[in-house]
Amino acid sequence: MKTCEAGSSPLDGRGDGETVNVWNNARASLRLYSKDGALETNRPIYSNDHFISRVLSKSVAPPHTAGSLKLRLRKIEGLGEVKNCDLYLSLSEKSHVEDSTRLSLRGQVGPGLSKDDPVALVVSDSGKRSEVSSVGEEQLVERADQGATRYVYYRIYDQDGQAVSNTAFHEEDTSLGRLEVLSVAPPQTVASLKCRIIKTEGIVNHDCELFGDESGETTMNDSDTISFSGDSYPGTSEDEPIAVVYQVQKQFAAPSPPTDNTKRLKATYTAGEQ
Repeated sequence: MKTCEAGSSPLDGRGDGETVNVWNNARASLRLYSKDGALETNRPIYSNDHFISRVLSKSVAPPHTAGSLKLRLRKIEGLGEVKNCDLYLSLSEKSHVEDSTRLSLRGQVGPGLSKDDPVALVVSDSGKRSEVSSVGEEQLVERADQGATRYVYYRIYDQDGQAVSNTAFHEEDTSLGRLEVLSVAPPQTVASLKCRIIKTEGIVNHDCELFGDESGETTMNDSDTISFSGDSYPGTSEDEPIAVVYQVQKQFAAPSPPTDNTKRLKATYTAGEQ
């Protein structure tokens, strides 16, 4: 059985200066996703960031494994009806952890230690999420250490040329859009980035392709890995966005069924008639 060290932050999410007993109140930071992107958590710790939460290690049933942590997270987030969900020990992990993997949630090193490097739970169907009680806004504090938001910049096209992006931020350049790096679900690949863009742009029943630049000379394959941890990922600058090209798929309408008013013609033939 695999063993993976996981720890807690010395901060409790209620202020940057307050410390906690790491043995009695150890906790792991978490972000929640569907394949289309980030989901708000039912247990936010900040008033200005509803996408990150923490779970107390003592609330997870022993033995501490990836499976038992997932069960606790599903309970908190109202995901009991969701059949499949995957746990990633870091946003940069390329594969999810097996349920049998042991987690040492009471240590001081490992996944979820920092809110800047949380574990991620990716669910297959967020539409089956049930209502559960959440933390009141008045109980939350503002996160003061967010830092600069990191984006993926892209320019969107249809078969006729430039199209208007739903995330346009320049009035004079409406085909240029952007989305937050943290909104892309693990594993961080071209496929997950494409899913996020398709969801954000409302692209339905279209063939969609991504290119590494506006010239279209570099095709991005769905299986290609993207590392958002550095400063040289595709679309890192609005001056060098990736290109998103979509075309309407051909759809063939099914023949209409006969209505009640449709008259059926019946040919008759009598012997001897010419």
